[in-house]
Amino acid sequence: MMGFRDETEEEIWETVKLALELPLARANFNIVIPIPGTSIFDDCIRDQRVTLDQINWDDFTSDQVSFARDHVSGERLLELQKKAYMRFYRQPRIVWDLTKQTMRHRAVIQVVLRKLKMLFSRDTTKSFKPLYLREAGI
Repeated sequence: MMGFRDETEEEIWETVKLALELPLARANFNIVIPIPGTSIFDDCIRDQRVTLDQINWDDFTSDQVSFARDHVSGERLLELQKKAYMRFYRQPRIVWDLTKQTMRHRAVIQVVLRKLKMLFSRDTTKSFKPLYLREAGI
């Protein structure tokens, strides 16, 4: 997870570095979201980073920025997420493993191509429709 309220860019890179050092086959770099019932949500409400009557629940996904952080802007956080994925998935052993799996499963090819298209084309200034809405054709 990246983008805790008081997390610095250096701390985010430490998380990415750890993922690169571990013998992982896959990694997700999800942006922290304030889920109701958690202390993060309560802190966001208390500090007025999130206002209950103005919440857009479509923005509460792990690839969106739903509240302001202390040290990293929302735009920079999305850039860091993108860079983290790119650094992890460009490792030769990961590329080779994904290639082997992809060749065995046609559905994997489609998912990988959609994700790559999104990573390379996402404009952080435009609104982003959550995956569950895109897949539902809404």
